[in-house]
Amino acid sequence: MDIHIIVDIIPSVMQEPSLTVNITPNPATAEIQLQNSPVTHHYKIVDFNGTIIKSGILTPEEKVIKTQSLPNGIYVLILEDEKNNVSVEKFVKN
Repeated sequence: MDIHIIVDIIPSVMQEPSLTVNITPNPATAEIQLQNSPVTHHYKIVDFNGTIIKSGILTPEEKVIKTQSLPNGIYVLILEDEKNNVSVEKFVKN
């Protein structure tokens, strides 16, 4: 008798967002800024192919991400704070 075990592994970015952050402007040209962000965040900008385009750390004092070097398109901003709360936001770069 064969026994098969199936395990689904779902990345944390697929969970319900547990962190509420707004990004402006959207669509963006040269930069995006976080609103409602009183804590430090690790961030990743991901294209729709799943490639990490840019990553870094944002502090409450520095909440701006430069986007002028990104090609025009639709991106996903993934934010994670020190308590592993995650926010996933979509933005457009023009």
